[in-house]
Amino acid sequence: MAKILPDIKITEEELEAIRLDRNNDDYGSEGLIIKGDNKRRVRKIFYDNFGMIFVTQEEVEKVSQNKLKKLQKLYQIKSFDNDVKIQNTISCNNRLVGYDMVSQKINYPYKTAPIPKEEKIKFLKQVKKKLEYFHSMGIVYGDVKADNILIDKRNKSISFCDLDNIQIDENPIDMYNKHIYNFQDENRLLDKNTDYYMFNLLLLNELLYEHYDYEYMIRRLKKDVEMKQFHNIFNEKGMENIKKLVNVKKKYNGRYLIDNLKK
Repeated sequence: MAKILPDIKITEEELEAIRLDRNNDDYGSEGLIIKGDNKRRVRKIFYDNFGMIFVTQEEVEKVSQNKLKKLQKLYQIKSFDNDVKIQNTISCNNRLVGYDMVSQKINYPYKTAPIPKEEKIKFLKQVKKKLEYFHSMGIVYGDVKADNILIDKRNKSISFCDLDNIQIDENPIDMYNKHIYNFQDENRLLDKNTDYYMFNLLLLNELLYEHYDYEYMIRRLKKDVEMKQFHNIFNEKGMENIKKLVNVKKKYNGRYLIDNLKK
């Protein structure tokens, strides 16, 4: 029998108080991130309309139902191999307004707890391994970037957050970042090559373009791709892979760049 995802009901007044609280920890594109007294618990409360503009109520409801189905599916995965897990949903007047996440370890955003340069390959290998696990579970993560990766500083292990915005089975991503928007098919679904593409942007960002955003990095890549530093790091297949990355339009057909590093 499938596990039933618990739900915490709150009132309109409680929801409004949460959204107006200036002590919230972070503001994402879809909602607020609120840390609990226990460092292993984090709450996400969605904005009205999930931060989307110029949408109908029907479209908002469709996103809400899609997110709910994804959260339910993640909760039902036995021994989900990601330290951050779904604990319960939060509803107001029978509408999904957020959810709680829980972890066994104390995780920190990778942005605030970066690892030394000499350990970055180990870190990136962990990210690849996690993505491969997700793919085996019918998940395409999509928005692979440092902002969505948490790290346990003691064990140097990683987890992904922002789990409501993944693709799982036939339930698509709700908010596509601009780098993968054109990769979706007629059903708004992505294939796992999308994660290869985004992982490769992360790898290049970590190894060669630290502190730059992906947008700037992609522009630089088109000019820098023949530079000696690339040939020093990547083998011939890697260089072909990078050129596919630079010239991608509707679909990426490269693979993980981490497999193309020179020994």
